[in-house]
Amino acid sequence: MLDPLPLLFRFALRLGLWRPARLAAAAEAELAAGNLAAARKRLDECCLRAPAWAEPWYLLSRCAQAGGATRGEEEDLLLAALERDPGHESAERALLEVRAWRFAPLTEAWHLYHGGRTNDAREAFQSALIGVGERLPEFVRGRVLAGIGWCHHDLGDLAHGVAAFDEALAEEPQLAHAHKGRGIALYKLGRFTEAEAALELAVAWEPKLHDALAFIGWCRYAMQRYDAALEVFERTLIANPLLGDAAWGVAWSLFRLRDMDRAEAAFCHAAALEPSHPSATEVARWVLPLAPYAALAERWREVLCPGTPAPVNSAPSEQPLVEALAALQAGEVGECLAWLEKARPTSARERWQARVLAARAAKALGRAHADLDCAPKSTNMTQHG
Repeated sequence: MLDPLPLLFRFALRLGLWRPARLAAAAEAELAAGNLAAARKRLDECCLRAPAWAEPWYLLSRCAQAGGATRGEEEDLLLAALERDPGHESAERALLEVRAWRFAPLTEAWHLYHGGRTNDAREAFQSALIGVGERLPEFVRGRVLAGIGWCHHDLGDLAHGVAAFDEALAEEPQLAHAHKGRGIALYKLGRFTEAEAALELAVAWEPKLHDALAFIGWCRYAMQRYDAALEVFERTLIANPLLGDAAWGVAWSLFRLRDMDRAEAAFCHAAALEPSHPSATEVARWVLPLAPYAALAERWREVLCPGTPAPVNSAPSEQPLVEALAALQAGEVGECLAWLEKARPTSARERWQARVLAARAAKALGRAHADLDCAPKSTNMTQHG
């Protein structure tokens, strides 16, 4: 129910006959003249005569500001005014100014971060952390620590990033973007099970973090749980049909599941949504050379990605690796190993690809090797929303 008192006070103020109204008007005149002591005296009397009236509390906040009081004291007086009259526009505006000043260190740090000045942002967040409990309220400590975590992440210091996110979540367990950042950092560290759990928490706290949901799919993909990854990627696309990262996840999952018809359509859709996705460059290397994807190769070069190198233009040293992958995809492990014996890698990337294929072939033969995967695990690494 609407409180009638503020309306009655405003009406009485307009009449100019009410004693507290005259005291407030006189105090305002004293304040304008710089007579702070006289203004405070009148306002104190006004508060005694009309304790439920907001105006004297607002004017006391102006006296406090003029007298050099702390922003905290000014804020307390403004809150007292708004407690009595939530619709007091002057008090609302003044409180917004105080809050803008109070949160400026954190706001400026985020502006630096989103402006790409990550080193400067990290320093700003660290400075803001020192001010928590003084200028900044205690409840933002977790958000400041999360900002430090994102800076560490973007600068490649993943271990310190995870530690900062852990500290942030100890302060504010419901901070969704800290769970998300922690999950992404753990993913990059290869700790996929922990990453998936962290990202699940991010989505639980904030279901609209569709990029975090897509990242859950990439975690499952990295653990070769392709059916489970596909389910997540498809669910993400239903929630956000324009998220290219999820579309690429669908395509690569279908490719891994050897659903060739659907994979071809999915690759085309993904390229149309986000041609600059990090894994797009891998299509020419791992997908287009395979015979079942000949039609896709033609479309890829001529329509979707005219800048993508054609598989026939691959360097001679790469061709045995392409054939080895095709054999491995077809389940011909012996043929894969035979092609690898013919391979003569000439670059660091080709040598890495050869090692990956050899490990995958060895695993297929039942040997104990690391669970490497030759398909791309890169994603967009998007951050807050």
